[in-house]
Amino acid sequence: MYSKAVGEFSRTYLPSPLNKIVLGAYAAKFGVNIDEVELPLEEYHSLYAFFTRKLKKGIRVFPDEIDVVSSPSDGIIRDFGDVREAQLIQAKKYFYTLSSLIGEEFSPFFHNGFFVTIYLRPGDYHRFHYPVTGTIKKFSYFPGKIFPVNPAADSKIPGLYTMNERVFVLVETASGKVGVVIVGASAVGEIHMTHWPELKTNRFKRRYPERISAEIKAKAGEEMGFFGMGSTIILLLEKGKLSSSVKEGNFVKAGTIIALLS
Repeated sequence: MYSKAVGEFSRTYLPSPLNKIVLGAYAAKFGVNIDEVELPLEEYHSLYAFFTRKLKKGIRVFPDEIDVVSSPSDGIIRDFGDVREAQLIQAKKYFYTLSSLIGEEFSPFFHNGFFVTIYLRPGDYHRFHYPVTGTIKKFSYFPGKIFPVNPAADSKIPGLYTMNERVFVLVETASGKVGVVIVGASAVGEIHMTHWPELKTNRFKRRYPERISAEIKAKAGEEMGFFGMGSTIILLLEKGKLSSSVKEGNFVKAGTIIALLS
């Protein structure tokens, strides 16, 4: 209910010049780089429209190499490391399993692989992109809670990412499988998927399949979707070598090299 209320408030129409004042204050508070934003501030007439903004063309560049995995979004590296005994670590003190995150069917693909958790802050660009070029094999939706995913919640709620509603996307490349887990969060709590437009998250009545098969060709950098106020993305790699850019606390942009598949 809280997230739905915030969602309604965020869509409140802001007339000019009030919109420029409100959004300018938001940008200043959360460190939004106005120079990257696609449109002038006065053309966004709600907080939601500004939060889900696009960037100017060419601002984020993705490598063309087929064995490169890039960051799907802007954000802060929260956790990363080996998937050992099918477990991932959260906030350096809680462990959760692959199967609880993405289900029994897909978890074996990433045993003994790697994971990288990226937290999108309130001022970050909240559209996300395909991290690799390949074929989308599955979309899976996992209904759940809409807890916050900020650092405070991350450090206090064991198994946070396995409880929140989320979407898992399996992408098959010439060099191996890559999983993308898109985790919803409180305050609106929406996940919008470009190649699954009928998906509606944070709904009391769910009238769509929780899993669909797909054979969709995707190119690294192609838009994958966007968050309506959130959240966190977890990358799962079947194998490969993590890039030196993957360090706890590092800020990465969409397109930053995360790993090389091998």
